[in-house]
Amino acid sequence: MHRHEQLVSEVNEIVKQQRLKGQIETLEWMKEWAARMYERANHYTNLVILGGYAGMFGLWQLTKQYLPILEIKIIGISLCLSVLLFASHEVYKMIVAGILLKNVKRLIKQNVQPENFQGVWEGVITDYDLRMSNVWLWFLIPTLITGLGAGLLLLGTLVFSLI
Repeated sequence: MHRHEQLVSEVNEIVKQQRLKGQIETLEWMKEWAARMYERANHYTNLVILGGYAGMFGLWQLTKQYLPILEIKIIGISLCLSVLLFASHEVYKMIVAGILLKNVKRLIKQNVQPENFQGVWEGVITDYDLRMSNVWLWFLIPTLITGLGAGLLLLGTLVFSLI
């Protein structure tokens, strides 16, 4: 091997190591980002489920002996619909997160150059954001209407039963 070829080989090896270093840094950044996203979603879910639905079902259960049968049924149906819609949205989010992870895996296997990685990553994230933002309102509004409707009906019926 000539000196020139050896030098080229060494430079190529250095470039390869730099690419790996860039990919490792990017993977660490992606891992931190995914952990933050999961943590946020987990906190939100726990807050809503524990604070909202558990409280509503508990209050409904404790007070339904004082409620007319029609209101008991309407509140129960509304709460169940709200929980069903919420759970459906959580399943949708899980599916979209799975698609995101699949795209990230594909991205890693593509061996994208470090200088191009940020742009490609932003494309993957934009796709994820679009999938999430296109449907959240379709779940949010009916979930809120049925959940808040049940809560307001329960509150109103209890207040009027005291009068």
